[in-house]
Amino acid sequence: MKYNSMRSKGWFVFNMALTITLVIFLVLGIMNSGFTFMIFTSIALLANYRSKQEQNKKIKGFSPNVLNMVLNVMSVGVLIGVMQEGGFVDALAEMVVSMIPAAMGPYVFVIIALFSTPLLMALGTGAYYQGLLPVIVGMCGQFGVDPLLAAAVILVPSGVSVSMSPLVAANHISCGMMGYEMGDVIKYGWKWVTAISWIAVLATCITVKFFV
Repeated sequence: MKYNSMRSKGWFVFNMALTITLVIFLVLGIMNSGFTFMIFTSIALLANYRSKQEQNKKIKGFSPNVLNMVLNVMSVGVLIGVMQEGGFVDALAEMVVSMIPAAMGPYVFVIIALFSTPLLMALGTGAYYQGLLPVIVGMCGQFGVDPLLAAAVILVPSGVSVSMSPLVAANHISCGMMGYEMGDVIKYGWKWVTAISWIAVLATCITVKFFV
């Protein structure tokens, strides 16, 4: 019993050291992240499971979840590539801007921020941050609105809303790890994410206006 306890303690220390080393490799960018994970996964398998039978059992046990996540990420990558390279995303961003009346120019950044959840779901991060944000901030500047205020109000709630975007591969990975579909997460969480993003809009307006 004492032998098994000591051996388990040794595995724990080794696995912790291996994980910390993995994070260091990723942060320093010593190797491509894909190769890094492959190498460290191989080391972990060899160290923790000595026989081929045990290693195969673990690989087969986790492979269904891994395959589902890989397929999701590949599908999202293809969709994003088609929409961005085909010009669909830029056209959507331009359409959103063109629909806003000129009379609402001084307040357009607040309107965009309040609708950040559906906009990020439709546009993705690329079009929202690189296409829509600079145009809106520039438009607000013409009406005497502080660019810092406009940019902050648009950016801060988007940090919450981005978790609902089906065009972000990381969201699919998170859903896969939790055992849920992206549609289920959106159906359950959109109202909470929207409410929190609206609170973030109000808090950002107050913070930038009075403390910056």
